[in-house]
Amino acid sequence: MAKKSAARRLKLGDVYKVSVAQGHAYLQYVFEHKDPPVWGSVVRVLPGIFETDPPDLGELVGQLELFLTFVTLRPAIKQNEVMFVGTYPLSERFAKCPLFKAAIKWKSRPDKSTYPIEWALWNVKGKTPETPLSREHWSLPTLCLINIPQLQLQIQTGWRPADDIVQTSTT
Repeated sequence: MAKKSAARRLKLGDVYKVSVAQGHAYLQYVFEHKDPPVWGSVVRVLPGIFETDPPDLGELVGQLELFLTFVTLRPAIKQNEVMFVGTYPLSERFAKCPLFKAAIKWKSRPDKSTYPIEWALWNVKGKTPETPLSREHWSLPTLCLINIPQLQLQIQTGWRPADDIVQTSTT
């Protein structure tokens, strides 16, 4: 039986279950950005959508994630939007904050929606402009802070960080 989320302290490596329309998905807490401006919790979204719990969650945690993102994890835990299922060791690559891509200039479409046209690479030390963004950086996580409903939508629709780049070429 899963432990109650709100009764325990958040630890790096914690894995949470989140409901999505097709079942549920898993995410692992990998980093906390505390320096101003505070971005908060980085999670890795693990592959797959499940109707029942996988038989070996450790095996799932050992797989490459679908994407990384900053998410409002603490409020999600308090509001029972996610359920704690266990703590698993982190890969060495999460010893420091991952590299992100950040949109720094936007352009409007006729329908009034916008899309990024200039990018920077972001780490905890700041931004380094890179326009155009090289193809090798397309799959980097996009610098943004999302809530659980937005995360659920991204998982349900199969969104990936490179989708933000592809959309820039369609006006």
